[in-house]
Order: sequence, then structure tokens, then C-alpha cells
Amino acid sequence: MKTFTFKIMLIAAFILAIFSCEKEETDNPGGSNNNSGDETPDYYVKYQEEYYAIDKIIILWDDWGYSSSGIATYTVHMVSESVNYDTWLESLTGEGNGLEFHLNNDTLNDFYRPHYQFDTTGNTIEAGEIHEAVFLQDADFFMDEAENTTYIDKGECEISDEGEGNYEFNVEFYTQENNEKVEAYYKGSVQMHKDN
Repeated sequence: MKTFTFKIMLIAAFILAIFSCEKEETDNPGGSNNNSGDETPDYYVKYQEEYYAIDKIIILWDDWGYSSSGIATYTVHMVSESVNYDTWLESLTGEGNGLEFHLNNDTLNDFYRPHYQFDTTGNTIEAGEIHEAVFLQDADFFMDEAENTTYIDKGECEISDEGEGNYEFNVEFYTQENNEKVEAYYKGSVQMHKDN
């Protein structure tokens, strides 16, 4: 009888251990800091010496004003795994972290240009310029709310066309307040959606 009771207790402890491990993995879906241990994520935003894992880039583009200015705007969302684009809602959904910035280009439905930088004068809208960048921490992307919003007004973005719809993004930005560095890196496919 003791052996039978011991076996049942052992099985119960095993099941409890499995479920507690699964809970640990899912407790932080978007994660305020997705850096696991000392490993640097493959794709990330780095701010104040902390790494925030990003999973994808979603770009929303619009042609508002294109007919008069010849400039289309591409809003780049470098976001964590739990953030997605809902085609029915025509909006980002999910919670997590993200670096968002607007790129100006002189082509429709094509954001690619090897180099973008912030317009420091604020007087013109030109192809190759970045404007309105923010780093959002613990954000609800559908509600457009975040625990922490860091505003960015300086820096540049290098983009390399890797072929077959894949791109490499290297971002080096600086915050409005305290001029702190915000870096980001991503390599892979990009989701494009027209912003209506």
C-alpha cells in the first residue's frame, strides 16, 4: 500500500512540476523585458542596457498627400511576438513592446531605401526622412496605450534588401529627453498593409 501511495504522490508531483513550468513560460506574453538570462535575442530593441525581443516588422503605409507631395508614409512597427495586424479591424492588436517610426519615401507600396535619417529642421517632408518615433513598453497596441512611452527625435535607420521579401534593419536612435541611445536590429520578412 505504501508503494502505491508513493507512486501516486510521485505522479502528482511530476504533473504539478510540468504545469508550473508551462505557467512560467506563458506568464509574460509580450514581456516587459524578453531578455532570457544573459543571452541577447536575435532581433531586439536595446534601451538603457536592456534587450527587448522583437519577433516581426509590420509596416502600415498610406498615400495621403502623395498626389500633391509625391511622398508616401510608411509606419514601421518593430514588435514583440504577441503583437499582430488584424485585417478585419485594420489595426494592430495584442500586448507587448515595440519601436515605431515613420519613413517618408517617394514610391508607393515600396518603403525600401538604404538610408533614412531624422529631419532635424522640421520644415520639409522629403524622401529618406524619419519622423515621429517612439519606443513603447508594455503596450496595448489596439488601445494605443503603453506603460512607458519614450519619444525619439534623432538618429538613422539602415535597411538592406536581402532578396525574396527579406530585409535587414539596423536602427540607431536617440531619445528627446537625455539623448539616450535606442538601438534595434531585425532581419527577415516584413508584413505590409495599406493604412486606410
